[in-house]
Amino acid sequence: MPRDPGGVFGEAHLEDLLDPALLRKVLSRLQVVTGRTGVAPGRTVPPVNANPDALTKLLPTALLVAAGLDRATTPSPPPPLLWDDGTNQLLVHLAAASVRTGSGFIDLTLLVECDQTGRVEVVSTFLTATPDRPGGVVWATEDRPRGDATVVNRWGDALVALGWRTLLELLRTVSAVQGTDTFGRPLVASTAVAGPDGLMVTAMGAHPFMTTGTP
Repeated sequence: MPRDPGGVFGEAHLEDLLDPALLRKVLSRLQVVTGRTGVAPGRTVPPVNANPDALTKLLPTALLVAAGLDRATTPSPPPPLLWDDGTNQLLVHLAAASVRTGSGFIDLTLLVECDQTGRVEVVSTFLTATPDRPGGVVWATEDRPRGDATVVNRWGDALVALGWRTLLELLRTVSAVQGTDTFGRPLVASTAVAGPDGLMVTAMGAHPFMTTGTP
């Protein structure tokens, strides 16, 4: 049991000051602030909704991670990302990305640019679980994003991959702040349901096969 960080109670422990029933109530209230710890493998915690404003704030960092950039050295807002396949080039304007949620889907919009098209938007739609059809984080998307054919014919797969990796990073971030598992590692996403009010994420303790290294 952690000691009183402020020193108000000296070296006393909380269990020495409160009866067991009251102690459980205090710890239950503190979990809302401090996050849950010691969540068992496969055990879920109450879902948390990341509203549209929260998703918008988290999106730039999630894109940086998905693009393989270093958050510590990349300026804010980030410069355009240059893709080059040896023949063709595409600028991805990371700072101009946006995300929108609806009932069972997420739209991720990226602003891209090449000589043939100038700046154009490309939209990837990902279908999530719904309250009546829980599906974990097994989502679906279209064969290619929607946008200018010159762009999506050449870069469609890469843009979908960037979008998917970005959404996984969003889920990782929302889940991680909810607490840790029995190994002291951040919780992971169990289920994510998109709706008009945002993305409802249920986090859980990772199963043993999902962990690496020595606990």
